[in-house]
Amino acid sequence: MQSFIVSILLVVSFWFLLSSQSHDTGYVHDSPTPTIHEIPDLVENNPEPEQLELPGSSPPPAPPAVPPPPPSIIDQKKIQELLKKITEPKKELSQDHIYQKGLSSVVNILCYKNKNEIVMATGSIISSDGLILSVAHMADGLNKNNLSCSVRRGSPANSFATAKLVFIPEAYGKAQTDGERAFFDISLWRIEGTSGNFTPLEIDYESLSHENERFLTLSYAAEFLSGEGVLHDLHLLFSSTESVSSESSYIKSRSSLSSQHGSSGGILIDPYTGKIRSMVFGVSNTEQVSERFLFSLTPASINKALLEETGLSLKEYIAEGR
Repeated sequence: MQSFIVSILLVVSFWFLLSSQSHDTGYVHDSPTPTIHEIPDLVENNPEPEQLELPGSSPPPAPPAVPPPPPSIIDQKKIQELLKKITEPKKELSQDHIYQKGLSSVVNILCYKNKNEIVMATGSIISSDGLILSVAHMADGLNKNNLSCSVRRGSPANSFATAKLVFIPEAYGKAQTDGERAFFDISLWRIEGTSGNFTPLEIDYESLSHENERFLTLSYAAEFLSGEGVLHDLHLLFSSTESVSSESSYIKSRSSLSSQHGSSGGILIDPYTGKIRSMVFGVSNTEQVSERFLFSLTPASINKALLEETGLSLKEYIAEGR
């Protein structure tokens, strides 16, 4: 230890001696001392030397982190609203509210094929100026030129206007198989013979169905009614169904009283929003209603059928008031 200290002293003394001699002999030239205005330039061009760590020493502690500023009141409100949406369980709308709205917005379209034969389907008013969404197959065998039918609503259903057929996809008539035809099984009707604004049902264009999702259904099912019953004692059927499988174009669901003939054109409703999630176009061919499946077209499928022939989505078609 003493020899180590002596060595350091000798080195320091030797450096001091050389430094002193340099001014006398002129052999060693120092850089001139910078003036004050030259110092910043010198610092920029000469970064600080790297600090060496001695064995056994620890690096200097890092400066304390500066905490972020607290969120503003507006940000806090947004955070609280987001947390509420995530943590708060969804609440279903009152079923009475949905049914009462259905009484004014879900209709029965009744057409006379001849003096002794009638054709009917369920439809939904989807615009305030009286546009009705239903199925195309109800018009099979009817003269579609200037076709006008009776429109009824309520429970029991009573006639309040007529409706004129305004759109059926050409692809529906050209389809070679029932499977192809199903994806174009839509029709649009315009209410005539009455004035005033209608209360339309909203359509959910964004949500995708998932397996075991529950829906409410509204339709004018008439399979077990006689001709007289259809004309004078047809009631709006309010039920529920559960999806078995679904794709972007259709939903297959089960366990519904709506799985009856006459339900075509009926709707599957989101119990949380009250919006239309799909439109029924068919039921499976099983004797027991409880064992049947409902098949319904999604808004995405309806949009596709319209776009291919009109260049407009259903929302755009409604906005144009066609």
